[in-house]
Amino acid sequence: MNDSSPNVPLAPSTAHDLIGTWRLRSFEMRDERGNTAYPFGHETGGFITYTTDGRMSVQFGNAHRADLRFDDWLGATVEEIERSARGYIAYCGTYEIRGNEVIHRIEWSLMPNWIGGEQQRFWELDGNTLSITTPPLRLDGRPQVSALVWERV
Repeated sequence: MNDSSPNVPLAPSTAHDLIGTWRLRSFEMRDERGNTAYPFGHETGGFITYTTDGRMSVQFGNAHRADLRFDDWLGATVEEIERSARGYIAYCGTYEIRGNEVIHRIEWSLMPNWIGGEQQRFWELDGNTLSITTPPLRLDGRPQVSALVWERV
């Protein structure tokens, strides 16, 4: 664990420090005016995993998504599927560390537009807390930065 006292600088994080599984503690978005939004509500859940062989996977969303009427994804109504998917993010692929950047190369995603592309993220580690932010992305029709805080499992 890093010592964060004023006399002892934080040790620089390495790719090895990112390896493992992390549980989502919070997710918020900030626009250029400084407004903060919680697109999945204040209570979110999910995990992100980075493996030693360069693979990654992330899934997170609203902790209180409504159940489908039946346990039948293919038989669910369009409205049930839309409500469920709109409150959820999932993708997987490989990753590369470049200093404080991690590049996610998307091989599969709930958002089909991301498949085959890259997503740039910025990361910072403080003990067992991992903070990940995005560059400004077009979300809800305007540029916003997503900020996620994860805790090592």
